[in-house]
Amino acid sequence: MPVGIPKIPFRFPDEEDASWVELYFLLSRLRVLFICKRVDPEVSNQICGTLAFLNMEDEIKDIFVFVQCMGGGVVSGLSIFDMITTSVSPVYTIAMGNSAAMGAFILSGGDITKRLAFPHARVMIHQPTSSFREGHPVAYFLDMNEMKRVRDDIVNTYKRRTGQSYQAILTGMERKNFMSAEEAKAFGIIDEIVDRESKLENKVFIPNF
Repeated sequence: MPVGIPKIPFRFPDEEDASWVELYFLLSRLRVLFICKRVDPEVSNQICGTLAFLNMEDEIKDIFVFVQCMGGGVVSGLSIFDMITTSVSPVYTIAMGNSAAMGAFILSGGDITKRLAFPHARVMIHQPTSSFREGHPVAYFLDMNEMKRVRDDIVNTYKRRTGQSYQAILTGMERKNFMSAEEAKAFGIIDEIVDRESKLENKVFIPNF
């Protein structure tokens, strides 16, 4: 029988007894978010809305965004990236599992020095692609022109976030470019790798749940 999303007891401020709530609800109250699906408008709206609320609730406390995302819609991913980079509250982004395409782009959006990855995380970047496949030739060329503008925007953003040259980013995105956590750090997508040693030495901070 499927387990589904775990539920745990949580007492709301105005209630005497605890209620059973979904795990991810409680984590969001602790300012911990997970992006563990392909990014689409629904996921984007949920993450952006939660980020907006957390900023209004407290502009000082850190927000932690764990990323295990195999990509998704470019516009939806850009929306999350913009919300993260314009957040007044400091935002940590932490790669776990696979952070690919839009997942990698979102990962790069955390505050500089606060972009982390677990030791066995994988990061992949590649060219943005269009869902447009068939149709009128004029529409096809309009679509391709728009994708070129989006690609240039993504490349220039990676350039600012990683310190790499425009050509290095463009070359790295020519095909699916898979990186280990160490390679992602060298490339500039993340700043530190989280492991037991780094935690014990307090080089890297991860919330204690």
